[in-house]
Amino acid sequence: MNIVSVQRALESCVDDEREYRFAAWKNKMADDKAALAWLRRQPQVVSPAVCVNKRDPVASSVQEAIRNIVIFRYRIWHRTPVDMDVVWPQVIQQALICAEQQMTAETGHQTDGRPLTCHFFLMPPWIAAAFAIYFYAGIKGRGTDDAIAPLLHMARKGWLVGTLDLRKAFDTASPQLAGQIFHRIGMPQNVLAPTLDVWSDQQKWHEGVSHRLPQSDSWSMLGISALLIPAAIAVQQEFVSVTQVLYADDRNFAVDNAHDAVRITERWQQWASLLGLQENADKAQFWHQAAAGRRKLLEAGCLETQVSGEKSRAARMTVCPKDGRQHSDKECWT
Repeated sequence: MNIVSVQRALESCVDDEREYRFAAWKNKMADDKAALAWLRRQPQVVSPAVCVNKRDPVASSVQEAIRNIVIFRYRIWHRTPVDMDVVWPQVIQQALICAEQQMTAETGHQTDGRPLTCHFFLMPPWIAAAFAIYFYAGIKGRGTDDAIAPLLHMARKGWLVGTLDLRKAFDTASPQLAGQIFHRIGMPQNVLAPTLDVWSDQQKWHEGVSHRLPQSDSWSMLGISALLIPAAIAVQQEFVSVTQVLYADDRNFAVDNAHDAVRITERWQQWASLLGLQENADKAQFWHQAAAGRRKLLEAGCLETQVSGEKSRAARMTVCPKDGRQHSDKECWT
C-alpha cells in the first residue's frame, strides 16, 4: 500500500463520517423542538431583507419578508406552463446527442446524428487563422493561462493593466451582425447558415428573450469575439504598442502610460455603442503594482474605485501581488 492509496482511503473515511454526521443532524432537526433549540443557540440575527424583484425595496420586518416570499412562490407555482412540443426540440438541439438511426430513403434519417456543436471541433485551422493572436475564448490551444501570460509579462515590466466588461453581452449582442462578420472572415456557408438559423429563431423561457447569442451554444463565444473584431483591430492600429487580450466580452490591455489607458477605454466605449453593446463602466479596472503608477491613473481621470494595486480581474482570472501566501487555481501573481 503506497502513500496515495492511504490518502485516498483516509479521504473516503472522512467523507463517510461527514455524511453520517450530517444525516444524523438532519434527522435530529426534523423534530420541531430540536430545530427551535438549535436556532436559539445561533448568535446571528436573521435579517428580514427580502425583495420580490431585483429593483424592489427590501422588506424591513419579518412579516413583510414572509409576504414577499409568498408572492414570489405564488408566481412560480402559477406561471403559465410552457408548450413542451415547442420547448423539447430546442432542448434536444442544444443539449442532447441525437439517437443513432439508420439512413433510409423512406425516413430520410441521418446516421449517428450529432448536435451543431461538433462543427466546432472540425474547424480549428480556420478559427485560429480568422482570429488574431489576442483573441482567446473558444479557440483551441488558447486557454486562460495563455491569455493571462502576456498581461503578466507586461505588468512585470511596469506597464499599466486595464480590464473592461460589457453589461449582459450575450443578451444584447446581435446574431445577425455576428453572422455578417463571420461571413466576412470566411466562415463556411454550410456552418454559418445552420448557426444563424438556430440563433435567429429562439424562445427563451421565461424571460421571453429572442434576439441574443445563446450562452448554451458553443459558437456563441466565437460570436462575441467576432463582434469585437472591428473594434479590436481599430484599437490595435491606433495604439500600436498596446498588448490586448480579449476573452469573450472581457477586454484586457496593457499600456506604458496612463493617458493611453484612458483613451483606449474611451475608444472601447465608442465601439460598444456602435456595435449595439453596453459598456459596464462600473466593472472597469486599472492595475499597477507601484503607487506612482496608480497616482498617474488617477491624474489621467480614472476613478479611485477603479484603480488598484492589489487584486484585479483579467482574462477571467484574479491578478494578485506576490505576497507569499498560497493562491487558488483562479489566481495568478505578478
